[in-house]
Formats: sequence, C-alpha cells, structure tokens
Amino acid sequence: MSVAEAKRPSLKLSCRRRAWLFALSLLCSPAVYLYLGYPRRAVALILVYAIPIVMIIFGPAELFEHRTAFVLFASCLCLLFALPAFDVLRLSGQGRAATGRPYQRWWVYVGLALLLAIPGEATFQLRQRDLVTLRSFSIPSQSMEPNLLVGDLIFSVINAWRSQPIQRGEIIYFIRDGAYYVKRVIGLPGDIVEYVNGRVSLNGQLLDRVAIGHWAGHDYDSSGAARQGMLYRETIPDGASYEIVKIDGDDGPFDNMAPVTAPPDSIFVLGDNRDNSLDSRMPEIGFIPESSVKGRPIVVFWSSQWGRLGVHPH
Repeated sequence: MSVAEAKRPSLKLSCRRRAWLFALSLLCSPAVYLYLGYPRRAVALILVYAIPIVMIIFGPAELFEHRTAFVLFASCLCLLFALPAFDVLRLSGQGRAATGRPYQRWWVYVGLALLLAIPGEATFQLRQRDLVTLRSFSIPSQSMEPNLLVGDLIFSVINAWRSQPIQRGEIIYFIRDGAYYVKRVIGLPGDIVEYVNGRVSLNGQLLDRVAIGHWAGHDYDSSGAARQGMLYRETIPDGASYEIVKIDGDDGPFDNMAPVTAPPDSIFVLGDNRDNSLDSRMPEIGFIPESSVKGRPIVVFWSSQWGRLGVHPH
C-alpha cells in the first residue's frame, strides 16, 4: 500500500454492517467489493460471472443432458455466488473499509447494478424465444403422474432434439396454442397408434404392461377423497420402459381409440396419468408437429417430496 493510500480515510464496520454486506454479497458481490475498496476483485468476478451466462445462452445441449454434468454445473454456479460472499465476510472482518476512492460513488454502484442486470434481461428475452440452452418451469397438473408431480420444478434442455432425435418413450415439452405441455412420446411419424380397452397398440402390437402396485396421487372424486389407481410399467418394443397410472380401470371414456397414423413430421403423445391427461387422443391436442417440440426435461430441482430432488424424469 502506498503512502497516499494509507492516508485515505476508512470506514469502521460494525457487526450489523458486516452482516448486511454479507447478505448483499450473495446478490451482487462486485458492488460490495467496490464498497470495501477492492476494485480488481470486482472486475475479476464480473468476468467470471460471464462464463455461466455464456454457457446457458450459447452452450451445447449435450452439456446439460446428462445428470452428472448438470449437477456439476449447478454446484459450480452455487459456489460462484457463495465463495465471494464468504470472502467478503473475511475481508470485512478486518473491521474497516476504505473510503474516498474515485469508484466509490453512488452512480458507480447504480451503473454496476445495471451492467449486471443487462445479461439477466438478455437471457430472459432469449428465454422467451426459446433461444437459450436451459429453461425452468413448474408442473401445473396431474397429467404426468407418477413421474412428474404437481408443483415439481424442472430444468429442461431447449432444442435438445437437434443433437438427439426425438425418440419413442421419452418425455418432451411442446407448445400448443401458446400453452406449454409436457407429455410422453408414443408414436413417431408414420407410426400407427390405437387404444384398445385401456391398452396402447403401436404398429399393431400391444405395448407390454405389468401391474406393479397401487397409486393415490392428486386425483380426487366429487367428495374430495383421493381416487385410488393402479400403477403399471409400460414398455415400448424398442426398449423404453416407464411407469403409468390408470384411475378408471380399462373402461374409461378415453380407453378406446380407432387406429390413427402419425403424419410426416408429427408425433403422437400421451400423459402418464392416462385417465387424467389432455393429449393426442383429444382433438384439441391431436398430433404434435415436431417443430412445436421445444425440449426435454433433464432434472427435478425442487419438489414437495425431498427424495425427488435431482431425479431425472424418464
């Protein structure tokens, strides 16, 4: 430290102010670094912040499609915010903060806040246009139980089919009339799909279905009691296997459907809660153009059931 710097005034930090600085550093560490008199750390941290933003906007879908890679990325992102906060706590523990620096002006803090807000706003606008790699959303209905529950928050890879073609049996999300839907792919272009007494027939072959237990989810009758259903494991001939729910047995209103052929560049989708799902069996949904498919869910990052955190929907 030079003699001139040593003569510059400093501000005594109380315990309460240190606590506030720690809390603020969880939101905007660069500004707190400037307040404490560490401009180089502030600039370095801003440059480091740019790395995950670039990865989210321009990163390849393959980077996030594997659960291990996604968990590693999320962990690094958490550390990116936590470590500077504890560094701020350590620096403020010296009891004083430098003042009177040219960069310690209110307009500098406002400018820094705006600078940090620009990438966030840009990411939001690109997200609205499905031009970012990752998107998060909440599951609003019971149509994908037992695999996705009401209130689950999930991350989805945008435009994931560009790196890996849409496959039978996988979960995708798509746009229909301005609304987002999450369903399971059953039929690809050219496939013949039929529904016979509650069983799916694909290209003339009934899908294998094995009862594995009972299910009581978020379906309720007129009295408010939970409706009991059967839990099955359904398997597509090419190997995809997943759990489905049947609430009304095999004689419900949507348990029979004449054979239909998926048009070119379109797919047939179903919800896993077969008796409580708006899907390709209904004329308001019908076949889904592949161009309407926006991505595939990769991980549940929040759920009312703690054991589901980090689960890969499949």
